[in-house]
Amino acid sequence: MSSVNAFEFGKLPALAATTLRGILVKDDGSGNLTPTTAITDVALGVLPEKASVAGERMNMVLAGVVKVRGQGVITIFDHVVPSASVNGAVVTASTTGLRVGKALNTSADGDDLFIQLYDYKEIATP
Repeated sequence: MSSVNAFEFGKLPALAATTLRGILVKDDGSGNLTPTTAITDVALGVLPEKASVAGERMNMVLAGVVKVRGQGVITIFDHVVPSASVNGAVVTASTTGLRVGKALNTSADGDDLFIQLYDYKEIATP
């Protein structure tokens, strides 16, 4: 498991197989988990493991400290939002988007990043 001190929720089906662990996911509107694709997506949590096939029921981390994939340079204590260009990754929050957590380490583009997931999502402000 890719999380530390995290709360896991029951199992929900993945919309498709995934090749990565630690991806930020949302509901596709039909009760399936799918990677986030926009900074305004409402992320439900993080998939700590890969989904082997579509429909596989997956645990999802809702709260606590979890490992995700960062896009671009992210500095410790930055607020993060879903990435608009790398599905399931996070980027540093600007003035738009729904903050999903706070970075607990600094990471380069594509590196693993530990974040503290927020129990609620907040709109990023300047």
